[in-house]
Amino acid sequence: MDKDYAFVMVIILPVLWIWNKHKTYISGYLWHFLYKMGVGTPENSL
Repeated sequence: MDKDYAFVMVIILPVLWIWNKHKTYISGYLWHFLYKMGVGTPENSL
């Protein structure tokens, strides 16, 4: 159980760190994608 938990943390922590580091870029890309789909608003797109 402890081994599995440590394994999950080893995978999740770097992903969270990268997500945090590039959060504005990722959310900007998501808004751009949503805008192209006709969901997002233009001022939030890239």
